[in-house]
Amino acid sequence: MGLVVYMAGPLFYRKNQNRCSTAGYNVERNMSMNEKKNAVQKPAEKKDNKVAAKATTPATVKAATPKADTGLKLSDLATVYIRRKSLFDRQHDGMQKRLDAVRKNIDRLTEVASQLEQKLAGLVAPSAKDFISPLAKALVSQFPGFSYEVAGPTGIANAVTIVFAPKDTTEEERMRGEKCKTITIITKTKDGTLGIRDYSKDLKTYAPGSVGYASGLNFATIPVPENATVQFFAGHVK
Repeated sequence: MGLVVYMAGPLFYRKNQNRCSTAGYNVERNMSMNEKKNAVQKPAEKKDNKVAAKATTPATVKAATPKADTGLKLSDLATVYIRRKSLFDRQHDGMQKRLDAVRKNIDRLTEVASQLEQKLAGLVAPSAKDFISPLAKALVSQFPGFSYEVAGPTGIANAVTIVFAPKDTTEEERMRGEKCKTITIITKTKDGTLGIRDYSKDLKTYAPGSVGYASGLNFATIPVPENATVQFFAGHVK
């Protein structure tokens, strides 16, 4: 009995030792697998921690980070300003000088204009009456016993009428045209020459009340030759 027990002990021990060894192997194997698993999972945890840290980082932290140097210098700004200011000064001074010169010319021209206005006001236009008066004086010699009178100019044709009346006629007779002879000379024609109005021919070109009618333009005009003599005019006195 003792031998059996003695032999059984080692066998049991061996069996148990094998079981323990097997269990230990299993435990060791399990531990090794867990360590590997943990080793694989640790980087992922670190990555997740970084993402979480990035997600939870306040925006103010990023804004507070100093920016990189952009290369902008105060000297560059000063150079640009000085260049623009110099250009402005040149343009301003040039325009101001031109404006001052124009104003001086305006003042000078204003003075010249004032002087011209005074001279213009003092000019006296030659009168057609003064032009015809010497002719009237020469014509009256063709009518002894008559005196003459020059009237006009009138109308847009600057017509001048010479009236010859006997010296013994009264003023009333002259006003009525009794015993009087007349000749009307046109001093303003289209071709710039003289003409004699022919009251015997009414062209009826202008209607009554018109300027042409009032100016006597309905009557024909006899051209005066350049070499006309006093006798030529005397032949048209009616």
